[in-house]
Amino acid sequence: MTTNSTLENNGRIEEELPATLGDLTSKYGWTYNSKAKTASLAKLLASTACERQLDQVLRNPVPEEKKFDPFYREKSEFSTLKIIDHLKSRLAAEGIKACVATEVKDNFGVYDVAIVRGSPSLILQNGQERVRIEVKASLGLPLEQIERYLWDPSPLIVVRVVTGHVVLLRRSDVEDFVLFSNRLSIEKAKRLLEGTGFTVPGIYCSSCPDLSCPYNKHSKRSWAGMVKMSDSDYGDDLRSLLRNLPYVAERTSELVIQELKRSKVPVGKNE
Repeated sequence: MTTNSTLENNGRIEEELPATLGDLTSKYGWTYNSKAKTASLAKLLASTACERQLDQVLRNPVPEEKKFDPFYREKSEFSTLKIIDHLKSRLAAEGIKACVATEVKDNFGVYDVAIVRGSPSLILQNGQERVRIEVKASLGLPLEQIERYLWDPSPLIVVRVVTGHVVLLRRSDVEDFVLFSNRLSIEKAKRLLEGTGFTVPGIYCSSCPDLSCPYNKHSKRSWAGMVKMSDSDYGDDLRSLLRNLPYVAERTSELVIQELKRSKVPVGKNE
């Protein structure tokens, strides 16, 4: 059960986290087109155990290599499209005026609901975020990404198509974890600011840019970007995607409709 003192403490931590991340972006000049890359910085904090390596990456950023098999990206985009198409049909059936856009206004008027595709996709009610949808079409499910998404207060629907799972996460159900996560991120960021970060050897030492580190095992081996699988495994992968898509689309749409009804979305005709 979340107490008032926990909520107040979490509120203070939430105010401290963006300020601390801002200090880090200033220290390392971690910007793009003069804008602080706060999101990518938060991702690095959450996914990098060795703070010495993290310091080096922030000091000497390098372009991210193309290490992603495009087949998996295509599966994710295809699945997201089908889920959103199904959601549009459900919204129309419910009499909720909706559009897929980055704006909630167009030449035809103001819509009750706008669907903004992205990672995660956003469902807006009259311009306000109501629920987010994160679609994963492969077996990979980066929990650090889910962790960062939980910092946002709106409900998060996680869709894992290959396994047929659809879960709605309310931050209020995991408030203690969010507080715990925020504290750890702040403490790690402060160590980087103070130059007191921990060196943590691991398998990632083979790709570390800090050549002066005694644990460095830098290798120039090329990474095989294409995932190799047999015809049978490839067929199983495709079949599981196509079998599960109808269910996860229906379940996701149902959860979105429930959330919108909780917010008392006005019902009208699609015109």
